[in-house]
Amino acid sequence: GTLGTPGTLILRGIVVSASDVPLPRVHVGLVTRVPLPERGVLTDDRGLFTIRVPAASPLRLAFTKTRYVSQTAVIPLRETDRPSEMRVRMSLAGAISGRVSDRSGLFLMGTTVTLQPPGVGQFDPAAVTTTTNDIGEFRFGGLAEGPYVVTARPSVFALSVNSNRVALTDAAAV
Repeated sequence: GTLGTPGTLILRGIVVSASDVPLPRVHVGLVTRVPLPERGVLTDDRGLFTIRVPAASPLRLAFTKTRYVSQTAVIPLRETDRPSEMRVRMSLAGAISGRVSDRSGLFLMGTTVTLQPPGVGQFDPAAVTTTTNDIGEFRFGGLAEGPYVVTARPSVFALSVNSNRVALTDAAAV
């Protein structure tokens, strides 16, 4: 990191794919609780970025690109620990999709579907939810490689219409 204007640092780096190919148009932004005037930068055609950040706070940069797993990098505050150039590797993201039906094969609309890593509690921050559409479909995208547990809880409306047991059908991991 190089000093920019007083109270700021200029960080430089490159973002590459898992196979070391430079990634253009990756959004690089500072992770903060308070919105900042500078919303971040995009990597250029060679995967390179330069971003100005505050020098006096714990720094975390977020790297996001459609179809890739988002990454976060913690930047040490001490200049001696800070890399002169950062290298961030991003992997392609996966997806899990499927349809929810009752035992008779009727697809259920409005069913809450939860995705979480195995072994975490129902209200763990790692758990994410979605709702099935009008033909019982759901989809989770942007997933890192690994095992997941998918559960479905039909809406009260779906249960009152058809009280059969709910089952996940056609679940597919991409």
